[in-house]
Amino acid sequence: MSNNKQKSDLKLSNQRLLQQKRLELTSDDLFCRQGFGVVPAGKIIGVSPKTMWRLIKDGAIGFRRIGKRVIISGKHIDEYLASCEIPAGEGKRLASNILKGRRAG
Repeated sequence: MSNNKQKSDLKLSNQRLLQQKRLELTSDDLFCRQGFGVVPAGKIIGVSPKTMWRLIKDGAIGFRRIGKRVIISGKHIDEYLASCEIPAGEGKRLASNILKGRRAG
């Protein structure tokens, strides 16, 4: 009986640890692990499905292929958005160049 009780206690302890680990996941962790289709990923980024397909084709955003489906993870979205970041102070220069009809750079 004591052996069965130890096994039962160990099982409960393991279950509690798993529950605790699940609770420790932040919303960022969950977002990074989640996968999105092309259209939902485009909505998150704020671009059209056509632009998403172009980003995929050009290799600008990472993705996974599962069968015929293209899956873009939250991690891929975060990496892409980080690569698009404009440093503080640069926005004004870029905006004035755009208004003057010049390319940034």
